[in-house]
Amino acid sequence: MKQIQAWIVLITVMFTVMGCKNYNDLKLTDAQRIEMSVSTPEKIEKAQQLFDSGKYKSTAKVLSKWIKKNAYEHPYMDDALFLKGNACYNSERYYDALQTFEILLDKFGASEHYSEAMYKEVEIATRFLEGEKRRVFYIFKFSAVGDASEILTRIAARWPGSKLAVKALTIEADYYFDNNDYKEAQESYQLIVNSYSTTDKYQHALFRNAESTFLQYRAPIYESTPLTESRFRYTQYLLKFPVDVNSDTAQRRLIEIENLLAEKEYSIASFYAKTNKNEAAQYYYEQIIKQWPQSIWARHSAEKLSLAK
Repeated sequence: MKQIQAWIVLITVMFTVMGCKNYNDLKLTDAQRIEMSVSTPEKIEKAQQLFDSGKYKSTAKVLSKWIKKNAYEHPYMDDALFLKGNACYNSERYYDALQTFEILLDKFGASEHYSEAMYKEVEIATRFLEGEKRRVFYIFKFSAVGDASEILTRIAARWPGSKLAVKALTIEADYYFDNNDYKEAQESYQLIVNSYSTTDKYQHALFRNAESTFLQYRAPIYESTPLTESRFRYTQYLLKFPVDVNSDTAQRRLIEIENLLAEKEYSIASFYAKTNKNEAAQYYYEQIIKQWPQSIWARHSAEKLSLAK
């Protein structure tokens, strides 16, 4: 492909020369001079041979020197970056691989390696989430979870609507969910629900969106927003998927939510009763009996009202 591009440039230059009137018209840009070099650079060929023989550290070393000596406009620069990134990855230097792929993605949007580099970054992010550390000066090791989150977010932004984007968001959301960070998980699942409703990850995200909302509820003394929002989301899930592996769990959650909401109201009524605001307490007891007549909190409320008479 690159050789074909180079010949196209060469032919274009020849026709240009034929139509030139003076020496100044014959001057080429640096990029044109570089593109006229149709053969693969010797150093890159050598690096490929090292890579093929499993000598990944040597591959990266050769390519680092070549990349440093050549301009980004070189027609084989994206090849060199992609090969170096893979060499770093295969030698378990994941952060170095990430930095190399980032240069490729930032500067070579039309490269044939673009999508492959993004898939490789997702693999790097997954390794970071699984516990692989970020190495600094080849001695110190630090958690790379934050780096992983940034990688996955960038992937979704660079290739919106793609299968890789929804995969990246799902990996990120599942990591947060599995590590009990339900707020971050809910935000990531919500992105999938909003933008990827036709993908195979939608059903999973819709259910986990409800779950991560529900699990943010702490106790009656805290606000009930997670309960009311998760009730809506479980209901939405059951409307779309009435019979599936998560349907029973969603139904049980809805029953649990109603009980927790009644408990929340009962705690408010109890507070008013303890502070001698009997009319307010009576109001809440009556609302509990009306809205949740079958609950234990309705029975407790009825007992309180009978004692007040």
